[in-house]
Amino acid sequence: MVILDSDHSKEHVLQEMDMYGPLVCVGCYMVVQDTHLNGYPVHVAFSPGPGKQGPMEAVHEFLARNSDFVVDRDREKYGLTFNPNGWLEARPLKETLCVSRIKAWDAVIIAVVCLFAGAGSMLWFVTRTFFTNRCASATGNSVVSASRTSPMPSTASITTSGGSKRWRTRWLGTETMQTPLDLWVVQEILHETRPDVLMETGTRLGGGAAYYASIMDLLRHGRILTVDIENLPGKPEHSRIEYFTGSSTDPAIVGAMKAKVKVASG
Repeated sequence: MVILDSDHSKEHVLQEMDMYGPLVCVGCYMVVQDTHLNGYPVHVAFSPGPGKQGPMEAVHEFLARNSDFVVDRDREKYGLTFNPNGWLEARPLKETLCVSRIKAWDAVIIAVVCLFAGAGSMLWFVTRTFFTNRCASATGNSVVSASRTSPMPSTASITTSGGSKRWRTRWLGTETMQTPLDLWVVQEILHETRPDVLMETGTRLGGGAAYYASIMDLLRHGRILTVDIENLPGKPEHSRIEYFTGSSTDPAIVGAMKAKVKVASG
């Protein structure tokens, strides 16, 4: 299994997909993180910058010239994910042949979608406007009137400045920089596929790796190879985790990780 979460520029993500994709076994997954951000500066160290192409375009280009993977939309629980179109399953050849036949219907499907696009856009606008009017601003440090945020008038809600503070998620005290629902989906995949190795690009603080290791402890199987261009202090220590420092697209780093995969896979 591969989880890509380092530099968010289209070029870098595409290069990672080309380098790590061949290591994914049939039926297992390559997860491209933060496809919904598409250039949003999550962190200056790995953001492509506002308005620039990001992970989503990389996924589209990769799939356009690679039939070994398919987007598994069933992994997008309730449509709430930071990785829309980013859950890519390596599929067997027979499925690839079936999909090539299905593509003949693409033109018809696109035409139908276009017919309803206008109505869909209006529905989205009305829903968003209603939601905005019902909810108080989430900026600044303030105690928000309960009547504008909660069905319980006696309950107040506190907001804090900075979007990152609102969705900061920790696993055993270490930031994962992922949403709880996406972490849950990774748990499902690990349980279903039982990969020998999970390769992660973009270690950052190591919370994600620590979470994966905890799940593997319960499964009693698997190890994690994770790489980041920065060697930040305080990362969790775990017998299943091996940290690498360097660029995730450096041939030397990729080669070292491939060697570890071969050993782990026997």
